[in-house]
Amino acid sequence: LQRIDISRRGLGEPHPELGWSSCYWRFEFEANAFLHHMIRNIMGCLVAIGQGNQPADWIGQVLAARSRDAAAPTFSPDGLYFQGPRYDAEWGLPQRTAAYDWLP
Repeated sequence: LQRIDISRRGLGEPHPELGWSSCYWRFEFEANAFLHHMIRNIMGCLVAIGQGNQPADWIGQVLAARSRDAAAPTFSPDGLYFQGPRYDAEWGLPQRTAAYDWLP
């Protein structure tokens, strides 16, 4: 795993009575290879941290353990979208897939 970017995104204007707008979180992962369910496993850990069930530095311990037993439960695939691979320019393959244009 080479990089994780996390950003909070708003969806429109705040609700007039509630004073807040809906939002979603966007997680972008970059690596030279991925294992089966790797992103779902990392997301399970990030959710556990976000819910206060684990301290922020726990993710480093999980990754260092190199054992699935050290991690949180695998996150549901619902709401997770694969935007497509990125390849080195030397391969002459597209750098962007259609998903980049229709996912918020």
